[in-house]
Amino acid sequence: MRITYNQQTISISVDGVKLQDFMDGTPITVTTLGGVVALTEGADGPSVNRSTVQGGTIVVTLRETSRSLEYLRGLFKRQQAGGAGVSVVVKTGAEILVELRNAHLSQPGELSTGGPTMGSFPYTFVGTELEMSNLSNGGR
Repeated sequence: MRITYNQQTISISVDGVKLQDFMDGTPITVTTLGGVVALTEGADGPSVNRSTVQGGTIVVTLRETSRSLEYLRGLFKRQQAGGAGVSVVVKTGAEILVELRNAHLSQPGELSTGGPTMGSFPYTFVGTELEMSNLSNGGR
């Protein structure tokens, strides 16, 4: 399952540090990993193969001048040196929409530039525990 959120209506914090300066017009994307059900055919007939939800990803895109870049660079270096996973929380007001625990930060994507506009970097958090509220579909 993949859900996108309007970055103007939510906030994202990484281990309690609120991310700042999202790239204008870019959504926040949350994708669950696993949770797939498929039919299989065995020697004794058809069956159902279930894959449990195994975590997820959250992708955010920040401006190239974002005040959060230094924090994320430091987090990436700590995690590459064996640092622990973090908690990434997506909120609307005081309501938690998504919490990704034991999350690790992938290396940022390439700087995108769209002509006269400011460039941006996509950042992907991958975690083993993803919890979504019942209201999470309403944030699109």
